[in-house]
Amino acid sequence: MTYSDDDIDGAIERIAQDVARRFAVPEFHGPAMTALLDELRRMEAVRRGGDPDAAALIATGAQPALERYRPTNATSRAKALLAEVVAEVQGSSAAP
Repeated sequence: MTYSDDDIDGAIERIAQDVARRFAVPEFHGPAMTALLDELRRMEAVRRGGDPDAAALIATGAQPALERYRPTNATSRAKALLAEVVAEVQGSSAAP
């Protein structure tokens, strides 16, 4: 993993703060983004728990919502980091 657990947790938290701030905006689809954050947190917990196949399955489910998330200037790096993590988690389950 190219990012530390703190880096990943920080990125999730930055997006969570953005989601909380923009939740009232109807076109933001707050509930879908809240579900995305739940999935990312669950993916990380499962990955850290040592089950790469389950983490990859969760990552696959989270990927479409992550792609729909439109970051602000303050969260664009967080989204890019999480997209890399999701791709890496998905790839790690296929590795022998």
